[in-house]
Parts: sequence; structure tokens; C-alpha cells
Amino acid sequence: MRKLFYMVAAVLICGCSERGNDQEKLLDDTVCLIEQYQEQMQRDTVQDIIRRCKKGDPEAEWKIGNLMVAMWTYKGPNEEVRGLANKWLRKAAKDGSEYAMLDLALNVNGLIELAEQQRMIYAEKGLHIIQNKEEKNALDATYLSQCYAGGVGVEKNIEEAYKWFNRALELQNVPENKKKFLIDQWRKSYLSE
Repeated sequence: MRKLFYMVAAVLICGCSERGNDQEKLLDDTVCLIEQYQEQMQRDTVQDIIRRCKKGDPEAEWKIGNLMVAMWTYKGPNEEVRGLANKWLRKAAKDGSEYAMLDLALNVNGLIELAEQQRMIYAEKGLHIIQNKEEKNALDATYLSQCYAGGVGVEKNIEEAYKWFNRALELQNVPENKKKFLIDQWRKSYLSE
């Protein structure tokens, strides 16, 4: 399930093309994710993120936590990086970042093992914030889909998960051929369980 989340995130963010060869697809998805982080760093320089972290900005804390997750994921296991990722994501969640709360609840990054009760507390708080937003963005829809699909913070509901998955694709203006591919992958992942 975690692999599908990363694949969907990479395709949504980067618009990567579908490849027949699994090795090429894996490389394309990895390059796209790295390019996404490069683009993000151009918009939000590391210095700006650090400045905002010093002020206690939960979004900046979440971003730096995810930068550490990306480093850990793509550079290889490193306990120092893992520790920093955990600390930043927990701080961001404590300071009110709904995305950090849901990353911890879903254990998307695979870096933090939390007690089930703590995961559910994060899930409920993060979902409450997103559900009360008047307008939801693609990231909100992606998290809602993941939570409904896994029954994290809400009752498991595959139909609701699928609705939010489609909404995320719509909000990203994913081309039809890529949308069809992602929907097929989603169905294989969640409907075969």
C-alpha cells in the first residue's frame, strides 16, 4: 500500500509517463520525485524553510521532515536522518500540521512505529482539519483516499476512498491515459485485498 502511495504521489506531482519496463518505470518515478523536490526547493529555499521552522511554522516543519524522509528513502538507511525525520514530523504534528499528523497515522514513511492509540489520535486530528476545509486540494484528497482505504481514523470505506482518489486526479488535471493507468493500479491494490 505504501509503494502505491509513493507511486501515485510521484505521478500526480510530476505527471510521469507510463512505461512498459518495470526498471525504467521505477527509475522514471524516482527521477520525477527528485525533480519534484528540486522544484519545491526552488520555490521554498532551504534557508526559507529553516527560517520558518525557527518560528514554529508547522508546514515548514512538515516539509523539512519530508525532506529527511526523502533522503532516508533514496539515499539509504541512516539512523541520524531517520531520527531527524521522526523528530520533525512529530514536531510538525504537535504544532498543528494535518499532513504530518496523517503521515504519522498512516505510517506512510515507514520510519516511525507508533502505538495504535497514538496513530488513531493523529488520524482523527488530521482528518478533522482536512474535513473542515471549505476547499480541498489534491493533497487533501489523496490523504482522505488513503485514510478511507485503510480505515485509518475513519471507518474503512473503499467507495469513499475511490471517490477521493478520483478527486485528487481531477484536481491535478491528470491526462486521461495516465488517469486510467492510476485507477487500474488503485483497483489492483485495494480491490484485491
